[in-house]
Amino acid sequence: MHFTSPSRGTVLIVDDVAMSRKMIMQCMQHLGFTCDEASDGAEAVAMCNAKEYSLVLMDNLMPRMNGIEATVAIRRTDLLAKRSRHIFGITGDEVSDEREDFQRAGCNEVLVKPLRLDHIKQLLTAYCL
Repeated sequence: MHFTSPSRGTVLIVDDVAMSRKMIMQCMQHLGFTCDEASDGAEAVAMCNAKEYSLVLMDNLMPRMNGIEATVAIRRTDLLAKRSRHIFGITGDEVSDEREDFQRAGCNEVLVKPLRLDHIKQLLTAYCL
């Protein structure tokens, strides 16, 4: 599904929970981004192969392909295509190994739910997005 607004770029929001995608999408649209959605890692990989995204916001625990596996697949394809994109992992567990797993997979940052708009703004500024 595709939503438009005056855009700073396009963000792919990847989460198997529709309400989570909707909340993140509202935040990103408020910040001036156009948003696309994927409901699992396999769908995200296919979408990233078909389109350039300024940023991918990737949840981890999803059916078919989790966020860490999807990040590895996207990074592999990006390397072969000689392109780069920002990927921020999203986890609901601050103390688990997910944060380190996401970083090893190639995420630029790892966000912990619940997401805070001020923290997202800081990261977007740091990455010039």
